[in-house]
Amino acid sequence: MGHLFYLIGIFVFLSLLSNLFNLSKYYKIRFWMNTFKKVTSKDPQASDFRDKKDQDIVSVFTSFSVFQFFWYLIGITSASWYIFGIIIILNFLVNLIIFNLPQSLIGRTILHTLLSTKILVVLALILNHFHFHYNWLSLLDHWGHKFFDWSIRALDNILI
Repeated sequence: MGHLFYLIGIFVFLSLLSNLFNLSKYYKIRFWMNTFKKVTSKDPQASDFRDKKDQDIVSVFTSFSVFQFFWYLIGITSASWYIFGIIIILNFLVNLIIFNLPQSLIGRTILHTLLSTKILVVLALILNHFHFHYNWLSLLDHWGHKFFDWSIRALDNILI
């Protein structure tokens, strides 16, 4: 069952890449959609888009995002549940930040960083399942302690 889940994860990885490559187009269309909604007080319909390609970009981006979210939810039942939980929480927090900010370079940068991070994490999860077989929790615990010890020593050196 795990092999099937992570094979689907390859599709999630490819959909994340697609979303990353179409991010600037999506962001421009999203800006237009928000402006349209402010001016007309209604959501744009299919006939309101400039062309079919813009509508397709929004629908593909949204469909991929929903599919990815469901994959993350199912991933919570796996051994790497904490990583999937962190991804879901980060998505939620970033969406709160981005959709409450005006369309800006900061929002675009945050969204680009989130997508890039998700691509790397999903790739690491897939490679780990099929090849490495690391226990992520023990690795995070080990490196967390090393970072904590390093930061304490750095603070001691600063304060002394």
